[in-house]
Parts: sequence; structure tokens; C-alpha cells
Amino acid sequence: MFTWFANQKTATKLMAGFGISGLIMAGIAVFCLVNNMKMRENIENVYAVQLNPLMTLTQVRGLVHQTRANTVTAVLTKSAEDRDAAMGRVQDFTKQIDEKIAAFLPTIKAEEVRKATDEFIRIYQDYRAFRESTILAHVKAGDQVAALAAMKGEGVTKFKASVDAINAVIDVKTKVAKGKYDASIETAAETRTAMIVLSSVGIALGLLFGW
Repeated sequence: MFTWFANQKTATKLMAGFGISGLIMAGIAVFCLVNNMKMRENIENVYAVQLNPLMTLTQVRGLVHQTRANTVTAVLTKSAEDRDAAMGRVQDFTKQIDEKIAAFLPTIKAEEVRKATDEFIRIYQDYRAFRESTILAHVKAGDQVAALAAMKGEGVTKFKASVDAINAVIDVKTKVAKGKYDASIETAAETRTAMIVLSSVGIALGLLFGW
């Protein structure tokens, strides 16, 4: 092969050398462009599909705690005014939870996140129904003893289950986000390695053709 190449005209040799070098550079450019698009998609995913929804989930968790705190206030307070204000806040926070869950659902892409979210919604709705139909119903009826017993008994179990369920969703989302981050790091490492290898090959071929 080299004898054949050596017998070619100088112009042919130059064109071949520049052509192969150009192809290598084009290959590097295409490879880097494709990997850059992958990294951009992963970064956008981490922000739009993982980080923002994670913030929404932490807000939901905080609101669940706030509804619980105000339920406790409604049950324990002796003031009718404070009781009504606490129950009003429970309704406000419940509405905010519904709105944030509705905003979160369209962002779900991974099946494991959807399953965890469905489980949280089921458990939370069970807790919410018990709170409204039993605990707060006793409060409205003026039966503080029954309201306190319900809140300290089944109410505690259902509340803790709701918190555990939302924490499970957050854990799954965090793992998915970590996976996207790791994929970006891996793609960046592959790009760096490929650039070094292909550039070295290009330099070697350039020196070879020059010789």
C-alpha cells in the first residue's frame, strides 16, 4: 500500500492526506456534536423533569405537615375563633396540595416515579378522607374527646403513612435525577476520551503522510 502511495503524484498525496485528516476532524466534530446534544438533554431533564418537580414534592410534603399541625390546633384549642381559623387553614393547605399534585403529574416520565406517585395519592386520599369525615367532623360537632381519640389513633397512622409515601416518591425522583447526572458525566468522559484518541490518530496519520 505504501509503495502504491509513494508512486502517486504529489498532488494526489496531498489531497489524500488532507482528505483523510479532514474526515477525521469531521468525525470528531460529529461525535462531539451528538454527545453534546445528549448532555444537553440530560441537563434539561435534570432541571425540568427532576429538580423542579422535586421542589414541588417537597412543598407537598411540607403542606401535608401543615395540614396535620392545623388539625391538631383545631382539635385542641378551646377558642372557637382559633378552631375555625385552623380548619380554614387545613382547607387552604389541602387545596394547595391538590394543585401541586396536579402540576406534578404531567412531569412524570419514569414508570417507577408514576407507581410511587400513585401509591402516595392513594394513601394520602385515605388519610384526607379520614381527617375530614372523622377528626374534623367530630370537631365541628363539638366532640373534642372523640376528635382527639381519632387523631391520636388511626389519624396518626394514616398521617405517617402519607409522609412515608411522599418521601418514597422523593427518593425515587432523586435516584432518577442521579442517574441522569451520572449519564452526563459518562458522556463527557467518553467525549474527552474519543477526542484524545481521534486527535492522536489524526496527528499520527498526518505525520505518516508527511513522511
